[in-house]
Order: sequence, then structure tokens, then C-alpha cells
Amino acid sequence: MAVLKMILLANARKLGERCIAGIEPDTGKWIRPVKPGGGALSLADICYQDGSHPKLLDIVRVPVINKEPLYYQPENWIVDEDIYWSRLGVVDQKLLPRYCFTERYIFFDQNDRLAKYRCEQIGISYSLMLVKPEKVIFRKTKSATNKPQLRALFCYNDILYNLVVTDPEWESRYAVAEDDDYPLRRECLFTISLGEAFEGCHYKLIAAVIEYQRGSPR
Repeated sequence: MAVLKMILLANARKLGERCIAGIEPDTGKWIRPVKPGGGALSLADICYQDGSHPKLLDIVRVPVINKEPLYYQPENWIVDEDIYWSRLGVVDQKLLPRYCFTERYIFFDQNDRLAKYRCEQIGISYSLMLVKPEKVIFRKTKSATNKPQLRALFCYNDILYNLVVTDPEWESRYAVAEDDDYPLRRECLFTISLGEAFEGCHYKLIAAVIEYQRGSPR
């Protein structure tokens, strides 16, 4: 068993469970704790000893067994489900911009998904990123199956994106809102994750929204 330290930057909804991810503070490398096969974690899997659960921006110690990369998620580590997680503190918010992504596109192009065959062909070296979006508008709408869905329209490097939001806190903020567009008045950061294959594609998902306050994200 090993123990990894990470800044928690994603605590997203995934099929009733949680998709957790964060950055190792010293190296800037992403870590995605999972069950074998890349499975999502339950709340019991990510529990502190006092019964509470990690929050965004917590600095946590995660017990892991071994690394188990998938072709579309190379950052995966298998958690040791028998050992509690521990909280070391909260990150200084002013440090977060140093971890932001700087490439031209979000996962290689401006679309909201990548074809599975393309991921297999090109090889994915990362499936998580922290970005600084501009002109953010949240859109309450319906999914292809007519279920409530929250999306975010935003610009990154002067390119317009339209991605699904899976951050449960932000989904709850708009749970009873009418289908409409809601501009975000504050600056923020997005943690964006590449999800598992669905109908032949891996979707780009906004796994966390981190607002700015007084010049620092929160």
C-alpha cells in the first residue's frame, strides 16, 4: 500500500457515485482514485475517520494499492477501501492558477466529445485538466433522454465550448431553475474530465466549478 497526497479538484457525480480527482501539490501530476476497472467511488470509499467527506480544495491523503491506467484515463489509482482518507488542510487558493492547463484546445479540439476509436488510436496522455474559462453561461436544459441537464457555455483561448456539468453542488443550484441561460458574474476555474465511453464517444465533462472571490478561486 502507498499513500498519495493531493489537492481535491473534482468530486463529481457519476452514476450515483463519485468521480474523485486531484493534483499532487509538489509535482502538479493528476491523480484519479478509482475502484478496479476504473469504477467510481461511493461516499463510504472516501470517508474520513470522523464520518465526514472530502470537499473541493481539501488537501487529502489517499491510501492506494497500485496504479491502473486505462487507455482514456491514465491517471487512475486503485484505492485501498479498508483505510480511511485523511485531511491535511485546505489549499491556498492563490496557488491554483499554477496548475492551469495551457494548451490550445480542451482535449484536442473544440467539440464536447472524442470518438472512442480516436482515443485508442492517438493514445491519451491525460484525461484531467484545470482551465480558466471566460464568458461563462450556465444553461439549464434537457438531455437527449429528456432529463434535466446543466451545461456550461464558455470561451477558452477564444474558442467557444458547450460542455455538460457534473459538479453536484452546481447541479443542485439549478435543480429547480427554469430552462434558460444564466451568466456567471464571477470568475472561476473548471476541472474538466474525460468520461468513460458512451455510445462510441468519451464526453468532456465539467467535474468541478471553482469560483473566484477577491482575485482568488474558492
